[in-house]
Amino acid sequence: FPLPEDKFICSGYAWNFDGHNLTSTAFRVLPDGALDTTFHAPPGYVNIKAVHALPNGKLIIGGDESWLDNGDTGNLMRLMPDGSLDPTFHRPVIQDHNPILGGNYSNIISSITPLGPDKYVITGRFTEFDGQPRGNIALIDTAGNLLDDLFAGEGCSGFQYVNFNDPSAWTN
Repeated sequence: FPLPEDKFICSGYAWNFDGHNLTSTAFRVLPDGALDTTFHAPPGYVNIKAVHALPNGKLIIGGDESWLDNGDTGNLMRLMPDGSLDPTFHRPVIQDHNPILGGNYSNIISSITPLGPDKYVITGRFTEFDGQPRGNIALIDTAGNLLDDLFAGEGCSGFQYVNFNDPSAWTN
């Protein structure tokens, strides 16, 4: 994902980049393609699907099946400019109990879209956001807290894809 200052944040099943061992599968690359050794994302597996860069250098990231070495499963988090977890951001519990996929299939966050200066629309594959019913779309504040202003309740029901009902909301 492109970031300001021509940097990129990357993720995947990589534990080595250009001869550097990685402690996290989320890493930042400099404009010349070199690994940014000043960026240290949480140790473990982080699969990024959505990024929103903030003016202060922090990053809100979302994805699927993120297992950090502390045993946490975090699909939505905010990183400090150095890549560490922002302790002031509430990391919600996001779950998918959709019977079509057998429940808890992957709880994907697919997009993070600003809605004004202090709210974000979160979309993906989930039926609950912090224990509240949310059908693949939710509204949060800048601290990561769920808001009821919009999208409260069951929300979106998904879409038909190759004879399969995909219970997710994807936006770009």
